[in-house]
Amino acid sequence: MNNKAGKERILMMNYSSSLGIAFIYPVVICILEALMLIYSFVNSDFYGPLLSRYRLFYSSFLIVGVLIMALNLYVKKDVENRYRILNISNPLFAAFSFAWALSLTYSDSIITHVMDPVIFMTFSLTVPLCIFLRPKMYAFIISAADIMLVVLIISQTEVSATIINYLIFFAFQLIFGLSFIQAKMRLTEKRLEEEERIEAELALAAKIQTSFLPREFPSFPDRNEFELYASMTPAKEVGGDFYDFFFTDSDHLALVMADVSGKGIPAAMFMVDAKNKIRSAVMKHGSDVAAAVREANIELCDGNDAGLFVTVWLGVLTVSTGHMEYVDAGHEYPAICRKGGEFAIEEDVHSAPVAARKKTEFEAGAFDLKAGDILYLYTDGVTEANNSAGEMFRRSRMLEALNKSVNAPVKDIDSAIRGALAEFVQDTPQFDDTTMLVFRYKG
Repeated sequence: MNNKAGKERILMMNYSSSLGIAFIYPVVICILEALMLIYSFVNSDFYGPLLSRYRLFYSSFLIVGVLIMALNLYVKKDVENRYRILNISNPLFAAFSFAWALSLTYSDSIITHVMDPVIFMTFSLTVPLCIFLRPKMYAFIISAADIMLVVLIISQTEVSATIINYLIFFAFQLIFGLSFIQAKMRLTEKRLEEEERIEAELALAAKIQTSFLPREFPSFPDRNEFELYASMTPAKEVGGDFYDFFFTDSDHLALVMADVSGKGIPAAMFMVDAKNKIRSAVMKHGSDVAAAVREANIELCDGNDAGLFVTVWLGVLTVSTGHMEYVDAGHEYPAICRKGGEFAIEEDVHSAPVAARKKTEFEAGAFDLKAGDILYLYTDGVTEANNSAGEMFRRSRMLEALNKSVNAPVKDIDSAIRGALAEFVQDTPQFDDTTMLVFRYKG
């Protein structure tokens, strides 16, 4: 059910029930109990030897009703607190009614002979339980109880005080149950509104995230020394994955793969800031990737009140030679396929994530790409994608999918991985972005 349809349905249910019934029911309780208490003084003979017990019952319910009414006035329009009050007062009323029913069952001959005590006590507990667990069952329970009461009344030549009180008791349960359902519906409505707000925020975060990524391929149509393709699929809870690639000069190409901690708007905004600062630092320091990451780290730590950080794989390739200088700041190990071979994980030099600590030293590493070699960069949303059984995709399945398409164009390699992922996860919702970059060096 979509949120709009669900909200409309809840609103219709709200309008069909009495307005403000969550406050009305304690008022009704107080009025009825006050009238019955007055009646017990006006016509005390009606109650016989049970007079004092009835007066205690009326007084107790009157006090409880006043307290609940006062609490409702105190919380006013706070739906969640009113819902909590009902959650607490419902079992208290049920327990009190149960004790009262038990007392009357063994004190009043009419009930003892006509109605099995166990049946009545079962109803005393079943009604509030059904309200809490299965509100739709409430009407059935109340109807069954009312039928039994009608049978009781018809079977007696005189209506005893006990039967009158049972009728009042079930009337209370009806009013109480409706108020509980009303509060529950309003709380659900409030939660739906919150979900709509969160969905709007996530949609905006996804828009921010994707709008800052290069999406035109081939990105450098006039360069024939390499093939390059990258993609990012936002998850249900949008994170801060990003990739980037750009020339620092005519012979040096920077490749970036990164994953920001956190979700939603904060992660998306931090992603934009991180992407810009890393690019600016690389343009300044060129192949000195350690210095570039160090500068970006210091700048990102300043004002990072949210405590976010970003794992980064940054490499600067000398296009003419295939020499790659890189920094791996807490990111996933890349996979490299040498010409004529298979993909394998390159366990490179690791450093701490960016923006985790201001005084962090980043260690650079290097490797050389030969003509026909392929570099595959990715985020943990690929390896940690899970299926309905809770299994992760892991590196082994990723490498298996990569090795089935080593001779394909880079875009087809990307598609092969995404196809394997889709087959693995099926309809299972994913909570992390899946981002990857495929680079084939031609020399």
